[in-house]
Amino acid sequence: MPWVHSTRALLACALATGGCYEGPSAGDAAAAGEGDSTGTGGVDDAPSTEGDVGRIALHRLTRVEYENTLRDLFGLEFADAEFIRGGTGAGFSNQADLLRDVPADLAEGYVVHAREVAAAVFADPEARGRISTCAPVGADDAGCIRGILTTFGQRAWRRPLEPDELDRLEGRYREAVDLGATHDEALALLVRMFLGSPYFVFHVEIDPDPNDTTPHRLGGYELANRLSYALWNSMPDDALFTAAADGTLLEDEVLLAQTDRMLDDARAVQFRRSFFESWVRLPLLESQSAVIDVDAYPGWSPELGQDMRAEIEAYLQEFADAELPWSAFLTTDLNFVTPRLAAHYGMPAPNEGTTRVEDHPDARVGFLGLAGFLTYTSRSDRTAPTLRGKIVLESLQCTALSVPPNVPELEPVDGADTEFPSIRERLEQHRASPDCAGCHNLLDPIGLSLENFDVVGQWRDAYENGHVIDASADYQGTPIEGLEDLAHSVAGDPTFLRCPTEKILSYALRRTPRGDDLDLRDRLDEAWAAGSIRDLVALVVTSDAFRFRRGEVDEEGS
Repeated sequence: MPWVHSTRALLACALATGGCYEGPSAGDAAAAGEGDSTGTGGVDDAPSTEGDVGRIALHRLTRVEYENTLRDLFGLEFADAEFIRGGTGAGFSNQADLLRDVPADLAEGYVVHAREVAAAVFADPEARGRISTCAPVGADDAGCIRGILTTFGQRAWRRPLEPDELDRLEGRYREAVDLGATHDEALALLVRMFLGSPYFVFHVEIDPDPNDTTPHRLGGYELANRLSYALWNSMPDDALFTAAADGTLLEDEVLLAQTDRMLDDARAVQFRRSFFESWVRLPLLESQSAVIDVDAYPGWSPELGQDMRAEIEAYLQEFADAELPWSAFLTTDLNFVTPRLAAHYGMPAPNEGTTRVEDHPDARVGFLGLAGFLTYTSRSDRTAPTLRGKIVLESLQCTALSVPPNVPELEPVDGADTEFPSIRERLEQHRASPDCAGCHNLLDPIGLSLENFDVVGQWRDAYENGHVIDASADYQGTPIEGLEDLAHSVAGDPTFLRCPTEKILSYALRRTPRGDDLDLRDRLDEAWAAGSIRDLVALVVTSDAFRFRRGEVDEEGS
């Protein structure tokens, strides 16, 4: 199995930190049961519904998760783990299938970075104090070292250490001291060993029998880790560790209370960034901001782009935090404007800072009316109705599209263009081709209804060549005209109302929904009925797919 070789390679590289610690294998941990603290604590160990609960394959922390975990473990910022690579699946960077391999250069990167982290930690008195909570009186003072290993080890590996693990690690400390290392030098060696271990680098969940497909409940620490990395992109805090240790996290009431607490915590901004912002493809704004044609749009500036991004972040946070129904995402009239962005919109400027503006009498409404969205769905010098339609369909309606290769780009519409004075007429040429018509008939009505908004999201009645803009379209048999009609039509479409469930399952389960996941998606859709995102999070974290797992017979690479 490939992951076994990758894990062994990582452990082998960990030897370069100066110790000979081999650590327990996954089989050892399974046999030990990871301690009583990961048991079910008397909670029924049978899933509440029929169907396959699935599993999440062993996989690495993402770069963001790795850096956040180091920050919360040591109280220092380590935003320098560029050596950690990844990709995206279902729109998210945390998909397990993309994070399973550890090539040699990545393994070496973990070892080098662990050495740098340990050096930084022991050069900082406060960070050092998080580890070295006592000083041994003599060579036989086992209580101090054992206490350090027990406390720090549980946080570093996000579970209690087994007695044999503690024995081996304490042995490495003693050997280092016997060879002349100081107390801090020996502890720094242990820190490097902790950070070089698969138990730090990977999301580890144990199947007591890897070939048994009978579902079993996650232990308290495993569930705490799933919840923490879903909502915070980081390790559990003390309150979550406590609920894991006493088994109460396995109870629905406690799990929901912890979820609410975590969503109310400042660290839940990570949920917005990794889930919401990835979902709506906000990172596109940064790359688009760098290529805007400032000659054609002289009001553009990088600072305006930053204000647009901040507005989208605030808008998304509103739906992540508040009990706003998802159906309002496209139809609520809400903006968050700085003086610069207010001027861009033609709104009264706030005195300073950012102002929340509701029900402003203009043509904007909902997420699709935000200047940031309209900007990152444009080209550098013209609007892109097809791209706007594509992002709405793929991201907000979860509609998969198969775009034919080698589709020619549209030329810009300018004052010299008399044959095709509008983008609408140029797009009609694309639809004349049978190879292009299928996609364009889906995409263009969405994008054309947004044509009154230019490349940087400002209102316009006509193109530069004077041709009056026609924002009428046919959305699935219904005539629409302009943003407001589009927003209400899409908001009432079942594909839009179902999409959040599919997206959040992909994100929380770290896999594209398949098999019985699709049945779960349908059940969640019915139970949620387009309530708030917080409602949906509660349904997902209490689902069997989130709280249970199983083994798998002969799964390659599992």
